[in-house]
Parts: sequence; structure tokens; C-alpha cells
Amino acid sequence: MKNFVYNNFISIVGLIMLLVFLLTDKTYKKKHRDLFINVIILVALELLFANIDDYLAQLDHFTYWRTFTSAMGYTIRPMIGYFILGLTLNLRKEIKLFHYLAIPLAINTLCSFSGFFCDWCYTFSSTNDWAPGTIFPYFSYFFISLYLVLIVVDVIFNSNRRSGFFILITVLGVLIIVLGMLFENIYGIFGVSRNSIIISVIFFYVFYQNREFFRDKDAIQYLARHDGLTGIYNRYAFDVFSEELKSSKKPMGFLILDIDNFKKINDKYGHVVGDVILKRVAVLLEKTFEQYKVIRLGGDEFVVLLENQTIDSANDIISTIGYINKELVSGDIAKMPTVSVSAGLSFSEEGFDDNLYENADSALYDRKNTTRRGCTLYNPN
Repeated sequence: MKNFVYNNFISIVGLIMLLVFLLTDKTYKKKHRDLFINVIILVALELLFANIDDYLAQLDHFTYWRTFTSAMGYTIRPMIGYFILGLTLNLRKEIKLFHYLAIPLAINTLCSFSGFFCDWCYTFSSTNDWAPGTIFPYFSYFFISLYLVLIVVDVIFNSNRRSGFFILITVLGVLIIVLGMLFENIYGIFGVSRNSIIISVIFFYVFYQNREFFRDKDAIQYLARHDGLTGIYNRYAFDVFSEELKSSKKPMGFLILDIDNFKKINDKYGHVVGDVILKRVAVLLEKTFEQYKVIRLGGDEFVVLLENQTIDSANDIISTIGYINKELVSGDIAKMPTVSVSAGLSFSEEGFDDNLYENADSALYDRKNTTRRGCTLYNPN
């Protein structure tokens, strides 16, 4: 009993820690929690079969139970890496790829149980000594390493701007497992590789917990800054951007526009048609001003922050508004009323100064009170 506790202390404590984490952490989604539970079950089963195999190895004669416990251990170990990799793939909903990656597991299972009928992968002598196979020895380590490499590759190529921390955690977790396997094989100390797997699973738990946290944070930030109807930036984003641009020393232009007679269109055709028109205008603005920030302030009012632009580009911008109006007239949406936009344009020599919005709004007012349908450049005179 003393040797059992000594050999398995880290594994047992690690399993308890993981169970406590999963039972107390309510932020994990069910499918991710289920995958981690599968990992814990597999580690517990591997712990069980490894200890039975260690007991049977002390016997002075061979028994097929030794082959069975070894086969179960060889089968389970790569499955742990497979489910850890599955967490990453499921986060991106690549379920098909997750299923295809089960093929190596099937091959590993065949190799694991080959000890019953051939000596290709491993064998036992009549005196109960283990020996490597003649064709594919150490196959289990090969398949474990395969999944560990795929985990690292997947994290490196699919991490976002915070990838440094996540890659470090992943590489460290994989390195612990590899060093544990090497240490156990070189020095023959029971349980080292299993203990390293448990420690790595805890590392991976921290990795995915932080990854989900930052994903949720990014999603919340996206919703806070984007308009729910059109998908472009909203009023809150405008407030943030304009405040940042106040300290800029570079020139910029400011374009404000709205849809002519939009209230009448809403009253006559209904809000469903109105929403379709708003989306259409937003799409055209994003298409024609794709290098700039396009924002819906509210209702039918839109603005474009024209960073690094001077008054020399005014004619091009006015022509762009003309192009948008032509597109709105031709349209590609059946049974939609003909609409147009009016716009006001102003420029600043240094960033978003106090007069930029007011001047563009004044130009828009002049346009609405003359011909509508087009863009007017602010004239201080």
C-alpha cells in the first residue's frame, strides 16, 4: 500500500484537482467539460491498468492478463492526447477533422492487442519479461507523439494576437509529457510518464480556460462596438475612435450622410423594408470606403472617418457618393423603393478637432435644403 501511494501520489492528487476544477468552474461549456471529463476518466483507467500491470510484472511466470493490461494501457495513452486535441478542434467546430483524427487511434488499438497473436509490436517471454516487437516497437509512444505534435501545430497556426501565452502553455505541457516518457524509459521509474500527463492536463485546462475567457471577451467587445442590424461600427465605437483621433497630428476628413426621406419610406413601406435599405447602404459604404472606419450613428445616419486624407481628395469622395447613389437607383433588390443619400464633408489638418463634426453636419444641412442626393464640401464662407 505504501508503494502504491508513493508511485501514484501525483496522479491521484492531479485527478482530484481536475475534478474540483470541473465541478466548481461554471464558465465551461458542456461539450468542452465533457471532453475534459473523458480525459480524466482515461487517465484514471490508465492508472488502474498500469498498477495491475506493475503487479503482474512481479510474477515469475507469464499470464495473458499481463498482455491484456498492457494492451489497455497502450490503447488509452494516445486517446488522452486525442481528446486534448479535440478541445481545440471543437472550439473551432471542426468536428469532421476530429473524427478523421480517430483513425490513428484505431491503428494504435490493433497494435496494442497484437500481443495476443504476434510479436510485431511487443511480446512477453515465458518468464514474464517484456520485449519490443520486431516491426513496430514503441508504437504507443509514436501515436502519443503524433497527437502532441498536432496539438502544438494547431495552437501555433490558429492562435490570435494573444498567442504568446497560449503557445507557451501548450509547448510546456507537451514538453512535460515528452520528458516524462523519456525519463521513465531511461531510468525505469514507475509512474513518471503518467504523472507528467496529469500535470500537462492541468496546464491544458488552464490554457483552454484562458482561451475561452478571451474568446468571450472578444465577442463582448465586438458586440459593444458593432451595430446589430448592419454589422458595421456603432455610436459607441465612434465615441472611442473620435476620442483617440483627437490626439492625432495627421490630417483627416469626416463624412456624414443620411438617407433622403427615410421617415416617409418607413411610414409607407414599413420597418422591414427600411431595415433592408439600411443594410444596403451600409454594404455600399463598406465596399467603397473599405480602408476607412464606416459607422452607423443611429437611425439612417452614417459617418466615415477618413484618416490621413486632405481636402485634395474631396472630389474623389464626392464622386464616391455619386457612385453609391447610382447603385441605390439601379439596385439589386426587387420591389424596393428608389432611395438616395445626402452627405456633408469636412477636413481637419490635425486629427478630430472640435469643428470637424459640426462643419460636416453644416454641409449636410445645406445639401438637404438644396438638391439632396449628393455630397457638399464644407465652405466656411
